[in-house]
Order: sequence, then C-alpha cells, then structure tokens
Amino acid sequence: MAVDNSTSHSCEAPEYGFRTFLIVWITQSISVFGTALTFFAIITWLIQVQYPLRGQKKSLARALSANGLTFGIPNVAVAPFAGAWADRHDCKRTMMAMDFFSGLAQTPHELQGWVFAVRRVIAQLTVLLSTLYRPALQPGAAAG
Repeated sequence: MAVDNSTSHSCEAPEYGFRTFLIVWITQSISVFGTALTFFAIITWLIQVQYPLRGQKKSLARALSANGLTFGIPNVAVAPFAGAWADRHDCKRTMMAMDFFSGLAQTPHELQGWVFAVRRVIAQLTVLLSTLYRPALQPGAAAG
C-alpha cells in the first residue's frame, strides 16, 4: 500500500479571503479603540467621581496604579503566547471569539453597585482576551 504524503492545502488565498479579513480587521480595530477609550473613561471616572477631594489623593494614586497594572500586566504576560496562538490558528475566528468573550466579560461592568476590586478582575479578563486577539490583527499573521 502506498501512502500519500501530499497535503490537500492550497497556497492560494480564497477569492474574497483578503476582503473578508480586511472587514473583520477594521471592525476589530474599532474594538481595540473602544478598549483604549474604556481605559481613558475609567481614569476620568476615578478622578472626577470616585476620588474628587484633595484629601483622597493617596487613594486616587492607588486606584490609578491598580488601573494601570490591570491593563498592563495581562498585555506583558500574555502577548508572547497570543502571538504564537495567532500564528497557528485562524485569525478571523480568533478575533471574533476573543471579541465576543471580551464583550461578555464587560457585561457585569454595567451593573451598578459593583466594588472597585470586582471591576478590576473583570477588566483584567477583558484585557487578557483583547491581548489574545491583538496579534491576529496583523495582516501578515497565519493565513487561516
């Protein structure tokens, strides 16, 4: 019995593959902009609503530091793995799945009465998910 070692994968891109990818890429870029806008809005909320008094400067500094670490640590810790993931899996599906789960994680953020620590955990999850799809935004990533 002869074994066929050839693969059936074609090196040619699908007819509308890049166009479809470009549409998904643009929408995901808007999502990344929304994440950055959320970061800005949280800082503004902390300064103007949560800690507006002069006597609350130390608490404000702690909250701003926690906010920066919340958005920064997942990016640094997960980015190398996210790049490897994007190289090995379908970019379009990765972007859509991570954006869906990121939106799902944001839902409890809208509920009133949540304490700051719980919101930080939710924000960390959101940043983690957005870090996972950010490498898939690169047009040179694996052609899935």
